[in-house]
Amino acid sequence: MFRQAVSKAQCIEDDSVVAGTVAGQFVVSSTVTSGRTYIVDVQRGFCECYVGASGACCKHQLAAADKAGVVLPNIPIVSTPQQKAALCFLALGPNGLGASFFGTMKAGQHRNVKLINS
Repeated sequence: MFRQAVSKAQCIEDDSVVAGTVAGQFVVSSTVTSGRTYIVDVQRGFCECYVGASGACCKHQLAAADKAGVVLPNIPIVSTPQQKAALCFLALGPNGLGASFFGTMKAGQHRNVKLINS
């Protein structure tokens, strides 16, 4: 779903994203319905559209965040080995890999690692 939102956000013209009257808010024009706009709050990761109102990241949020040059709060950046290991644990449970696995990620280094006990 996120990849789909990114792809759709690329179709939103730069002049369709205008800073709002409140700091951190933008008005984004609909790509489907002429004259329809959505208020996006990039500080809270919220949009008025049905996708964004559910807390999910939508194309309007991505376009506004790109214009503002910010990272949305509902898209966590996972960069440290500890953060990657925590997500691995969430996905795989206790059979996941430890932080040491993610700390040395280089192409081809872990080819023979068994990810899930079967």
